[in-house]
Amino acid sequence: QRTGALVTPPNEYPYSHDNEISGNIVLRVAVGSTNCNQYHGIYLAGPRMIARNNIVADVPGWGIHTWHYVSDVVVENNTILSNRQGGIIIGNGDIDPADPYYDLGPHEISNSTIANNLVVNNGIGDDAHYGIEEYGNIGLGNVFLSNVVYNNEPADLLMVHGLEEGTVSLTAEQFGALFESYQADGSGDYRLIAGAAAIDVGTTSCAAGVSGCAPVDAIDGAHRPFGAQLDAGAYEYGAAPATWPWY
Repeated sequence: QRTGALVTPPNEYPYSHDNEISGNIVLRVAVGSTNCNQYHGIYLAGPRMIARNNIVADVPGWGIHTWHYVSDVVVENNTILSNRQGGIIIGNGDIDPADPYYDLGPHEISNSTIANNLVVNNGIGDDAHYGIEEYGNIGLGNVFLSNVVYNNEPADLLMVHGLEEGTVSLTAEQFGALFESYQADGSGDYRLIAGAAAIDVGTTSCAAGVSGCAPVDAIDGAHRPFGAQLDAGAYEYGAAPATWPWY
């Protein structure tokens, strides 16, 4: 049974749907010092799930993992860094016709929006699996839009059928001028600094037939966008944080 620090749904996958995991910081999930494909930061396992405005760092598996009866998800404006298996995996699998949930489906992941994520330095363990990856039972209509990537192993992206547009691949110099303070274990300050290459590169576009998928606020409640376009990642540069609670 695969799991994670934040899991939705916990067990009866197709019966739970339209849930959202937003505004969380998931750090240093520990099962030893190596990678493990059973322990992830955020785990989406049902249809029409949303993960946005989260920071995930230094977990044994993927920062964000979708699997089981999952489709039509939105994964946007997350900051995903230094996770050992990989950054974001978009997949559907372990589908068994004998499963009591089989007739509820869906049996492949389709029509999903993966946008404006900031995905750096993932795949640092053995058997590394990319910064952003499609894997398993993959349908059509998944879009990967305006994600910012850097130094993920064995590569930044691996698509099966997905449409990829607007990806920003950072240079080492651009990565060095990205965050207020970068720490691989998640203890840094991941707000963007002036001139960062992740500012004003985001999109409000969604998968076909989906509307309103772009977030109107950031992890600290700041209003988006502050500049000409959304920023990539969990923070919006220059926007004033809101007073808690904003969710």
